Amino acid sequence: ETIVREVKKIGRNEKVNIKNVTTGETKTLKYKLAENFIKKGEWIIFNE
Repeated sequence: ETIVREVKKIGRNEKVNIKNVTTGETKTLKYKLAENFIKKGEWIIFNE
């Protein structure tokens, strides 16, 4: 059976845009570096 994802899986080396929810600051990083920011809860991924 084929697995169908609703959201595209992000590869570790793909560039993602992240945004700080408190300051509005944005950064473009590889996902593997952005993971730590996202896990802290202060940053979110946008414009995937």
